[in-house]
Amino acid sequence: ILALYLWDDEKTYGDDPPNCIHYAIEWTVTLNGKLILKDTEQNLVLALTFYWPQYLKPKLEKLLRKKVSSNKGVTPDDTNVVISVTDQSERDLTRRFDETEIEWPVVEKQL
Repeated sequence: ILALYLWDDEKTYGDDPPNCIHYAIEWTVTLNGKLILKDTEQNLVLALTFYWPQYLKPKLEKLLRKKVSSNKGVTPDDTNVVISVTDQSERDLTRRFDETEIEWPVVEKQL
């Protein structure tokens, strides 16, 4: 996983063998128990600590503004993060965070 200062958004990071960890984020947004948005961010190499505020959070906020009428005062309740690993010696991680205040270093340790 790359820190922001090591990352180049023009580079593909498709080296063989890979020189950094590639991961995907599957995310959903529910409102009153109903699924309103769902997508997958694939082939990511930028550390979550940087990817979340720079790319994913603004994208989610923009999509949410388009999906939900502006007169509905929507605020986040909590965020659930599930990290699934393919190495059987590692355990999956499930954590809940208040609103969108995610402790990304805790999550990144699992990658």
